[in-house]
Amino acid sequence: MRMVWTLTLVPTCIVAAALLASCGDGDGCGSGGATAPCPVQTYGWARVGGTVLEEDATPVPGERVLFICPDGVGANDGLSDAEGRFSIVLTYSVADTLQQPFPPRQPDGSFRFECEASLFRAGTVVARWGTYEIPFGPSEAEIVQGEVELRLPGNLPAS
Repeated sequence: MRMVWTLTLVPTCIVAAALLASCGDGDGCGSGGATAPCPVQTYGWARVGGTVLEEDATPVPGERVLFICPDGVGANDGLSDAEGRFSIVLTYSVADTLQQPFPPRQPDGSFRFECEASLFRAGTVVARWGTYEIPFGPSEAEIVQGEVELRLPGNLPAS
């Protein structure tokens, strides 16, 4: 008796569509095939807060502080209040973990990203303070707030 194996080549787009459709968990994700993509997965949460100050340590209200982080977090901003204080929530989310794998976690479940702090006025970045290492927690309940003090350069024009 002779056995014959038949190999069938399947176009990669069909395989990709089948993989996309298989990620569902009963909530409708994947049940509609390629037209029902799976939701973005949030992997970490952070909050960065601080104070915007003049060179002489006078609080500066109403300034837009912008934190720019790697892909998956992006750019997030917040306004300083009457005491110059601000608080910005950051989330790390990706839709495709094959293209953009999750960062490794520390034993406590956290991970860190370097994010750049900037001052944003009239649609333009007018000052950059530098890069800060921001801790991300594994859940919203486990956010550890990073604190920064941002001093305005003396040569900055008034807003």
